[in-house]
Amino acid sequence: MLIINSYKNGFIAAVKVMRIKNWKIDTLGNHVLYLDDKPLISMVLDESKTAELNTNEGFYKIQERGFLSSSIIVENTEGGNLFKLKEDRWLSPVYKFDYKGKKYQIKSSNNPVRSYQLTEGNKLITTYYEKSTFGESGYRVIEHVDNYPVIFDGLIWFMIQLAHVNDYIGSN
Repeated sequence: MLIINSYKNGFIAAVKVMRIKNWKIDTLGNHVLYLDDKPLISMVLDESKTAELNTNEGFYKIQERGFLSSSIIVENTEGGNLFKLKEDRWLSPVYKFDYKGKKYQIKSSNNPVRSYQLTEGNKLITTYYEKSTFGESGYRVIEHVDNYPVIFDGLIWFMIQLAHVNDYIGSN
């Protein structure tokens, strides 16, 4: 959102107001994404690397599939595939997918902190990065454009949760 202020001396200032998105776990164990304290997504994760999402855009299912979990399928509740993410190369940190005629990619990084960037071509859409404040860890969400599909937030959060599960399994 852009707020434009004009002053008596003719000076005009434009200020981009950052919208605050936060993921929280509710009392039922669901992962809920809030935008300025308004819920956007409710996600139920299970042990089989599957998530069910309830959003203001509809109901979705996300599943990890393939040899060495090399792809992720996003479906609507009627069972139709919306899109499929595939690794750019074998064991690559880049996943590519097409959605509504546009090409996107999600790139993950773990240096110096875990982060995920969603791009459309060369345009940065959103970034999730790990942060730690006063002993509490979490993720910060930065929107670089307004009004992108909320399913993308659910998809990135699903990928983050998979990474945490894989880290836990690898450490035991």
